[in-house]
Amino acid sequence: MPRAALLSIHARVEGASSTSWEHPSLVQLWGPRFSDYVVAAQDIPVFSLGRLPEDLRRRARASDTASRLHAFLDGRRMPFGQAGHEMSVPHNSLRYAAPTGTVLMRWDGSRQPVIWTVPPPDRDPWQARLELARRYLHIFGPGTPASFARWAGIGRAEASNAFKGLADALTRVRTPVDEACRLFPDANLLAINVTGEPAFYRAEMRCPLREVQVDPGALDAEAVFRLQADFTRAVKAGFDATTRAL
Repeated sequence: MPRAALLSIHARVEGASSTSWEHPSLVQLWGPRFSDYVVAAQDIPVFSLGRLPEDLRRRARASDTASRLHAFLDGRRMPFGQAGHEMSVPHNSLRYAAPTGTVLMRWDGSRQPVIWTVPPPDRDPWQARLELARRYLHIFGPGTPASFARWAGIGRAEASNAFKGLADALTRVRTPVDEACRLFPDANLLAINVTGEPAFYRAEMRCPLREVQVDPGALDAEAVFRLQADFTRAVKAGFDATTRAL
């Protein structure tokens, strides 16, 4: 949503203001999991066509919904609840048109977003899907087809096909948690996360897993290389966090 987008802009752009998310170079659309995304206008195909269903029935539903919405709005902008009411359809069903790349919106706080239609993007949906997978792995990687499917709100088979399409550009990796689960498949695993960032684990893992977050501010990045007070403090921070979690 725009509030999250504004935080991201402030973290990356010097001199950003409270209205930067409304810059003409940015647009809003229903992106992954039909959440409100603020993206660069040139990235509309990635976050829309990149999620277009491969299944013919679901793709036809998206195309049909988009066509009926475009004909009804006829160049107008309207709250999507009102549009659904006047079209005699559940207003949330209009979101199915989003993966066609023809529906834009403007978030309006606690009120319903205003929507309108635009010409379809001139990009191949398969190439858009591959680019969406690249973006996902660049920001959230390492990842798996299952985790990509959950994030993007697409089918697992569709996500798997995208990963296969990027096979030449991807590198398989194992994490310590993966190794522990492979060596001790019946064990209850405890993962200590000291990064201060969310961690993503393979959906295919069969081991019960519990994650413990350790405040990164309590750690020294070089503590593990020095047998000094910092090392002792780092170990104690991890021990205390684990004890509290158990």
